[in-house]
Amino acid sequence: MKKIFKILLVLFMFVTTPVFALSDDLFRSDDRVSVSDDLNGSSFVAGNDVQVDSKVNGMLFSAGNSVNQSGESDYLFTAGNIVKVNSQKTKDAYIAGNDVSVKESDFERDVYVAGNIVTFESNAGRNVYIGGSKVTISGTINGNLNIYSDNITIEDNTKVKGMLKYPEKAKIVISKNASINSKSIMKDSNGTVSINTEPSFSSRIMSNLFSIVNLFVLGLFLMLLFPKLFEKIEKMDKNTILSNLGFGALSLFILPIAALIIMLTMVGLSTGFILLDFYIVCVYLSSLLCTYYLANILLNKNIKNKYLVLLIGLLGLFVLKLIPFISILTEIFVLCIGLGIVVNLIFSRK
Repeated sequence: MKKIFKILLVLFMFVTTPVFALSDDLFRSDDRVSVSDDLNGSSFVAGNDVQVDSKVNGMLFSAGNSVNQSGESDYLFTAGNIVKVNSQKTKDAYIAGNDVSVKESDFERDVYVAGNIVTFESNAGRNVYIGGSKVTISGTINGNLNIYSDNITIEDNTKVKGMLKYPEKAKIVISKNASINSKSIMKDSNGTVSINTEPSFSSRIMSNLFSIVNLFVLGLFLMLLFPKLFEKIEKMDKNTILSNLGFGALSLFILPIAALIIMLTMVGLSTGFILLDFYIVCVYLSSLLCTYYLANILLNKNIKNKYLVLLIGLLGLFVLKLIPFISILTEIFVLCIGLGIVVNLIFSRK
């Protein structure tokens, strides 16, 4: 156990070292956040309503329910329910949300967009990857345009200098005024599969980033509603790692089995469903609770800003989950520790 702890400590310190130098100017979190001044360094902005119109000399992370993003940055990571990216200049961009609009922006290299309704009216220096239920495209794309959607509209003034790729069964409308160099149809499982079923590294980055941003927003929400819960986690030290790991491993198997047994009695059907729902919620929250818990231990409580501690923990988790073999161990370790924290909090008398 000590070896595992040392490995995690080294990895955590390695991936979070640049973040320790963050000042309050580079980390902003509130219900409503508006940033218009220039930021000299990688910056983090989160809240319910987020507006950013800044020149950022570094990476920019922005997340919220409603996000309005413009300005300049080296790299852009943004996620939310309603995401609007207007007049943005950056190298690479990773954008995710329910309703996503990207207009009048210039991307030097690649763009990754995931959402329900996606409107992309911008220019990209290389490739664009978009996934959504309804996708509308306009602009100049110097590389390939990859669209994973059932409903696609390619509007006027669209130029794709590379290859347009889309699903075989997609309903696609291409304007006569659009200029497309070549097309490739991705057939379904009954035909020839033209795409790799193994997720690429870039898609793993996008998926993990979206998950981490969701957890961070959820963490901010829970910290506001249940501050005492996180105060109790802060009081746990490294001596509780083994007990949390043990209780969590037991709970991982015992709780779902107990819920199923109770449901089979019919008399306790409702109780069984409630217990099973509780188990599912705990599993989802395990990553959030575990990363906050470990971040406090590894940082030795030197950082007093609990939001920053949570962010550092989640960034560490983000990097660890990108390492093929380590990612599996990390998932198991985090799940067990997180469930153990829940058990200890429930039965704690303090």
